[in-house]
Amino acid sequence: RVKWMAVGDERMCPVCGGLDGKEFNIDNMPPIPAHPACRCTTVAARARVCKDTLKAYSDLNIETILTIPLTAVADKNVDCILVPEQIEELAKHAKQEKSQ
Repeated sequence: RVKWMAVGDERMCPVCGGLDGKEFNIDNMPPIPAHPACRCTTVAARARVCKDTLKAYSDLNIETILTIPLTAVADKNVDCILVPEQIEELAKHAKQEKSQ
């Protein structure tokens, strides 16, 4: 993911002002430069921690999550990362599903 960065001064146009600070997947971001004399750039966006672990990874099971590389998770259009507590939550959920 990348974050659009506009200069933010009196010369900033409405197009760039509207994009400033927005995050995009690298494969579907607006073209840059957005227009002649555009002074915008992009920077790597910080990874976001998933807020709803089970929703974000609903189509993956815990065994899959623990064995596939991060790039494969990104290919699943999951645009957030898991912290250890969330992995434990997924494992607990998977264990409960197996016991039922």
